[in-house]
Amino acid sequence: LALACATALGADGKIRVLVVTGGHPFEKDKFFALFQGYPDLVHREAVYPEAAKFLDPEAAKAFDVFVMYDMFTGLDAKGKENFARIVREGKPFVILHHAIASHQDWPEYEKILGGRFWTQPPAGQTASKAGWGAPIRARIADPDHPIVRGLSAFEAVDEWYGACPISPKVQVLLATDHPENNKAIAWVHTYGQGRVAYIQLGHD
Repeated sequence: LALACATALGADGKIRVLVVTGGHPFEKDKFFALFQGYPDLVHREAVYPEAAKFLDPEAAKAFDVFVMYDMFTGLDAKGKENFARIVREGKPFVILHHAIASHQDWPEYEKILGGRFWTQPPAGQTASKAGWGAPIRARIADPDHPIVRGLSAFEAVDEWYGACPISPKVQVLLATDHPENNKAIAWVHTYGQGRVAYIQLGHD
C-alpha cells in the first residue's frame, strides 16, 4: 500500500513511513505489527500534537509517505497551512479508519481527503453515524488499481460509518452494500500533486 503511494524512496531504497497517531485509543502493538517484517520499509510514530512539527515542508522531506491513524482536532493555522501544502506539493498520504473524523474545525481537510466523518457538524450538515458488529461485505470496485490488485471480495466485522459526505471525484477502490455504511469504503483522491488513499476498515 505504501509503495503504491510513495513517489520517491530514501537513499537506502527503503520506504520511509511516518505513522501519525493521537486523539483515539487503539491496540498499539497489533497496529504497529502491520509495519514490521518488510525489508524495504522503515517507520516512525509521531503522536499529535507533537506530530504537527513533521508537517513542516522541510521536516516532511525525511519521509516518503504519511500514514494517518489519528483523530485529532487542534492544528493551529500554520499547521493547517503546512498540511495542505505538503499534500498539494506531492507528499502521498494513506488515511485510515477514524482519521476521517480528524480536524473537525478545518473545512480544507475534507477537500484533501475527499470525504468527512462529522462528529461536530456545522450548521446545515447532518452528523455522521457509526456502529459495530454486523459484517461488512467489501467488493473490489477497481480491480486494476495497484492498492487492491489481486484481492477478491471479502467480509470483515468492523465499525461501519454512515452519513459521511464523500466527493464524487474520488476513485472508489472498495464498496459495500451494508445498509448503514456509505457505499464507498476505500478510495483514492488527488489534491494538487498529492495522492491520498483512504481505507475505512481498521477499528481493531
